[in-house]
Amino acid sequence: MWGTPRHEADFHYTVLCCLVAIGSTITCGRTPPEAARLAVAASPVRSLPRSATLRRSTQQSRSSTIEGRTPDSVRHRSAFTVIPSKAMSTISAIPKTLHFISASVKTPSPVALVTGSTSGIGAAIARRLSKAGFSIVLHSRSSAAAGHALARELGAAAYVRADLADDADRVKLIREAIAVWGRLDVLVNNAGISRVIPHADLAAATPDVWQELHEVNVVAPFRLITEAQSALREAATRGKPGCVVNVSSHAGVRPKGASIPYAATKAALNHVTRLLAVSLAPDIRVNAVAPGLVDTPLTAEWTQAQQLWKERAPMRRAASPEDIAQAVAFLVDSDYLTGEILLSDGGLNLT
Repeated sequence: MWGTPRHEADFHYTVLCCLVAIGSTITCGRTPPEAARLAVAASPVRSLPRSATLRRSTQQSRSSTIEGRTPDSVRHRSAFTVIPSKAMSTISAIPKTLHFISASVKTPSPVALVTGSTSGIGAAIARRLSKAGFSIVLHSRSSAAAGHALARELGAAAYVRADLADDADRVKLIREAIAVWGRLDVLVNNAGISRVIPHADLAAATPDVWQELHEVNVVAPFRLITEAQSALREAATRGKPGCVVNVSSHAGVRPKGASIPYAATKAALNHVTRLLAVSLAPDIRVNAVAPGLVDTPLTAEWTQAQQLWKERAPMRRAASPEDIAQAVAFLVDSDYLTGEILLSDGGLNLT
């Protein structure tokens, strides 16, 4: 099992009171007792394009605007969150130019980075791992408002924006994710892209489409793992191997999928998962979850696929985002499983 879930409201409140007392004289480089390890800066950090501040979440979590529910796990949780500076107006003693900087909170709790986590499957995974006691780093390419909102909901969470088609952004994402909490124990490569192209329309699957999907669905997860491997190996020194879970697709296992290029990238990701499970063991475990149809706003109009799952899948329905999050959490919690591709299609592959 991972470490004991956080119940540190009093500790965080004490730290915040210290920051208020210091006021505008806060500078980078101060090191309070080892239990706190909180560093803040009074001027913008140039490497971070978004103005952000530290805030103590004192309210009970509100209903999610993404999934429409409030997990019991996030109630009464207090933590620091990356939020816009203007939101700090209620704490006037702290300058509005404060920025979240490297190793700002050294947490004893395990930390998980979930890519593509501001909606759908990724948001469900983030909520599930938060409920299990993880501090969360959220990510998306463009939906910053949703990312900050979910971070506030979860409490012990931060949001980082990055374009996974850009290698510099991939490197930045991992470095900022590690900087937020001072460690990284779990990497969930959930972000991916697809293009709907009939399998018989070979001409529509242009080289540009192949390249675009390959960069985001195969190269990006590999590069994130590469950049994160040192931090993930360090997790093993704390008693549990580092963990990578790649979110693949049943299209990488069976001749299905939105397009041939998409299915091929997921098949490649499955094989990369197995190869890395061997090369990174025993300090890092690498597994994948391969969903079938998942019931999200994106797939709501896929009436033919919805009907297929209702009629032929033994479970008689498509998966929910929470179903996939449960599968991811199972792989994260294991100490031993590695190199597995967990097909999560409600048994459709059996028919």
